[in-house]
Amino acid sequence: MDLLPDVGSFAVIADNTPQTVASFVGAVFLTLVLSKIAQTLLKGHVAKLVKKTEGKLDDVLLETLGTPLYWVILIYGLEISSHLLVLPEGVYGFVDGVATVVMTMFGAWALSSLITGLRVVYVDPITEASETKLDDQLVPLAEKAVKVGIWTLAILVAFANLGYDILSLLTGLGI
Repeated sequence: MDLLPDVGSFAVIADNTPQTVASFVGAVFLTLVLSKIAQTLLKGHVAKLVKKTEGKLDDVLLETLGTPLYWVILIYGLEISSHLLVLPEGVYGFVDGVATVVMTMFGAWALSSLITGLRVVYVDPITEASETKLDDQLVPLAEKAVKVGIWTLAILVAFANLGYDILSLLTGLGI
């Protein structure tokens, strides 16, 4: 019994010819290379340039956005690579939905990390210089409230991308 049907002179694997499988593998390899190049540029060359500047904002941006950017490039490249294969009907929508959800979560992670980094660099010195204890208590509370808002919005966007009706979800939660 022949498991792989022969189409012309090429074996077909689940409607994928060796050329489509090779292009998929090549695209995945290219994605890995590009994400590694981006990571090397950010951690090496850009980091050296950032250290030479006097401002702190570029340091915070590099520190908080470097790793999520690497992962977003990787996930997006894998999503594009999956479209090179011949897959069953609903798989493309599923892959796109999962990739969008993952990228949304990485975006929320990056924003959350950025808020923490900005607080540490810009707000903490001001609160330490003040004599009152109220700002020492309000700043972490405000930071947590903003982070809860970011993650709530990210989760709602993720559910929307998975096909759930957010309006009925919010209505059911009583929000």
